[in-house]
Amino acid sequence: MEENNSKRGQLKTIVLLLIGFIIGFAMHAFTSSEEVVVSDDIKDAKEELTDEKTVTDENGEVLGDTALTSEENKEVDQVEDDKATFNATPNNSSNGGYSFSVADQSAGGVVYVSQLVFAEESWIAVREDNNGELGNILGAHRYPVGKQDGVIELLRNTEAGKTYYVVIYVDDGDKKFDHKKDVLLTDNLGDVTATIFRAY
Repeated sequence: MEENNSKRGQLKTIVLLLIGFIIGFAMHAFTSSEEVVVSDDIKDAKEELTDEKTVTDENGEVLGDTALTSEENKEVDQVEDDKATFNATPNNSSNGGYSFSVADQSAGGVVYVSQLVFAEESWIAVREDNNGELGNILGAHRYPVGKQDGVIELLRNTEAGKTYYVVIYVDDGDKKFDHKKDVLLTDNLGDVTATIFRAY
């Protein structure tokens, strides 16, 4: 009797492992089948960010490996053109023919958005919070007209406990992300439409 119970327990374990493997494989196949289009500018910047550099203090002491020094970081990410006021709502945004949702989510190298509806081909971008203002752009992804869910790959990971903004840039027609040429989506008062989420 004990031997039968032991064999049943082993069989249950094997079956559960097989089911877990099948579910994991199916999820991987589903998520990797979606084509992710990243502009050449973002790919180039991402490649630059992956080049590790050793940072030292004024005494030559190694402070650790980092993706970028602070000066290089300013060159890649600094956004000076977006001084407009903005209307930020938590987790959901809707403006004209555009809407999307972004839940609070774990920190990392991607941001997941859902229920995307775009009236025109546009970019959805993740930006840092700079003391209540739109900060550096961490990543952007272009989506076509219609409804979809999406993933935005980032140049630099989000950090737990910090707040981020998601905004829409209407593509200028060249299908390349350029925050100086693509137009930030605004409401009828001229305020930038932004959605807030927190990384945990």
